Amino acid sequence: MTGTVWARKKPAFPPSGGIVFLADIAMPRRCALSGKSVQYGNNVSHANNKSKRRFMSNLQVASVLSDALGHAVRLRLTPRGIKTIEHNGGIDAYLLDTNDSKLSPEMKVLKRRVVSAKGKKDAKQAAA
Repeated sequence: MTGTVWARKKPAFPPSGGIVFLADIAMPRRCALSGKSVQYGNNVSHANNKSKRRFMSNLQVASVLSDALGHAVRLRLTPRGIKTIEHNGGIDAYLLDTNDSKLSPEMKVLKRRVVSAKGKKDAKQAAA
C-alpha cells in the first residue's frame, strides 16, 4: 500500500431520497440564519507591518428542536443566531414570522417543511 488514504465520504444525496441540509455536507463557513461569514483583514505588527488574515465566524453546530416536525434539526449557527431563535420562541415561530426574502435557501426549505407539517397537524386536530 503506497500512500493510500482511506477517508469516509458522506454521500452527496441520501440513499433514502430525503432532504439534504447543508449542515450535513461540506459547506461554506456561513451562519445558516444570519448569513455571517468570514471577513478578511490584516494583522498589524508594532512596526506597522501588515500581513493578510481571516476573521472566522464563531460557528456552532446546534440541534434546534422543531415542534411542528417533531424532531431536532441540525444547523450551523453563530451564537447570535441561536439567541435570535430563542428570543423568537423557537425555530418554528422564527421561520413562520420571518419573510422569505430574509431567509437563506436552506432556511426556506426548512420553512416549507415546517409550514406543511404544521398544516397537517392543524388539519388532524380539526378533524378530531
